[in-house]
Amino acid sequence: MSDIKKVEASQQYRNRMRAKQAYLSRDIPRGRPSFRVQQRLMILVGGHWDTAWRLVELEREKNPGMPEDWYWEKAIYNIERDRGLK
Repeated sequence: MSDIKKVEASQQYRNRMRAKQAYLSRDIPRGRPSFRVQQRLMILVGGHWDTAWRLVELEREKNPGMPEDWYWEKAIYNIERDRGLK
């Protein structure tokens, strides 16, 4: 692997770890989503915490006042719909 690719991979890894740490340290309003729902979304986004968090935040902005599980389920539904899985 070239030095440039190693540096890029290292930067991507650090960015993912920062996003994961930010996600884990946040106070999530209206309760925490169930483990099953979190795992399902993580699988669909390939383990990218930053992507999962961004999708959930987008749903929170569009639909304020819903239970936390609902936002995660909606993000899952949108991904599955867009990929033709539903």
